[in-house]
Amino acid sequence: MESAPNARSFEVVGPLLVRSYLELPDIADTSTSNTDAYSAHWTGDSQEVWIRDCRPCITVSDQELAALSFTLGLALEAKDFLPNGVGAFNTCLTSVMDNGLTKIKLVYGKRQLQRQGGIGYSTLFARHMACGCLPFATSRSHSRVHTISVIGDNLHSIIEQGEALCDTYNNAVLWGRAGDYLDRLPGSNNNYYHNRYADGKRNHIYMTSTAPRSFPGGGEVSYVSVGKWTDAVARIAFGGLVPMATKPLVDAVRFTVDGTVESDEDVRQLDQLISDVLKVADAAVGGAKVPLFSPRTREFSELIDARKQINFGSWLANDERSTREVVQIMSTYTILLESLIALTPDPEPSGDDDVFVVGERKAHEVFRCCCDQVWASYDAAVTREHHEHFRIAEALEEIIRAVESNRCLRFDQCAVVARCIILVWTKIVKIVDWDNEKANQPPEHVGHSLAVYKPVPLTELPDIAVWE
Repeated sequence: MESAPNARSFEVVGPLLVRSYLELPDIADTSTSNTDAYSAHWTGDSQEVWIRDCRPCITVSDQELAALSFTLGLALEAKDFLPNGVGAFNTCLTSVMDNGLTKIKLVYGKRQLQRQGGIGYSTLFARHMACGCLPFATSRSHSRVHTISVIGDNLHSIIEQGEALCDTYNNAVLWGRAGDYLDRLPGSNNNYYHNRYADGKRNHIYMTSTAPRSFPGGGEVSYVSVGKWTDAVARIAFGGLVPMATKPLVDAVRFTVDGTVESDEDVRQLDQLISDVLKVADAAVGGAKVPLFSPRTREFSELIDARKQINFGSWLANDERSTREVVQIMSTYTILLESLIALTPDPEPSGDDDVFVVGERKAHEVFRCCCDQVWASYDAAVTREHHEHFRIAEALEEIIRAVESNRCLRFDQCAVVARCIILVWTKIVKIVDWDNEKANQPPEHVGHSLAVYKPVPLTELPDIAVWE
């Protein structure tokens, strides 16, 4: 068969992106303090479809609506039991009263063309972090989510002192409206909370374990280390870049990462790195413009290449940033991290050659390096050792030179970028104010933009709404 005269040969250049989202680790769970394990097929959560005015619809509870608002970053308002709000991904929730029923509709606006990849967070992280909790592990045998509830000043001070954490066990802690709210959201019936002091190793998270009484020493309570606080913080760059979070949690994360985002140069260096990554991707496919980022991001990159003077001051000082903007920014930085991970070598070149398996190995190696770096910064912050705070502009200089010279990146260099992304997240995330926290904090203790969202009480949402 004769080839077409304009046919071109294509060369495999390898993946330009590596999925950065990492599943929570599964831990053995031998405790008996929480509810028993349960197993249910997904069809158990299904419901019948209504036909109303010749349109299919389903019923939605107030708890489901609240969970949806955190997942999509919807800044809900509810007057006369009619919820409405604008969220991320160009979504808008509207509602009307129709013959005594609240009828809601989720409208999707036109989205700019952007590559199909991770957006930076999962629905699990969105629900928990909006309520002041940070998930760090699961126990599939008990269908549990292990989460650290950073609510109020008590746990925050424990973290700043570097003390170990433990689960609530039989010493339940009253933790206010945020905890009650999370407990009532769908999928929260088996949350396992860690929110009190433990006499153990610094940075470790413990779980109580009770041996069966039929065993020697049965009935005695022991403590098992199931994770580390700094690992939970590092994982934010790999699936926890949510649009909303509470102020105590954000403050604890910033203290742990130990850095600031205050100057124009910090943002400029991140955008310079995006510009360099675009050049590498374009060159890899023969000069074509690869749509790794949104068209707007590429246009911005071209302005940087042209040495245009760009004022980043308004970007840093914007206290009224919407969740849509937060998600767009963090999605861009997630793509940046995934692009850089793709530039690292295979940590096990003699292993499986499947590109997805290799990509997962790379992501895990970068995560491991990020855990080490966050632990080092946290240890220095706790011990009050004399050291300079982590500065984004300085940290990125070596990485920018490596990308511009087409050198293979190291895993620890990608981990530095992950730390930078976590710091930017602490600067721009929308704060969820459960108990008027902003009013109770002195100005010098705030330290970051406070685009505050006050959650709608469940009592002000309709008990049942119809979603068409």
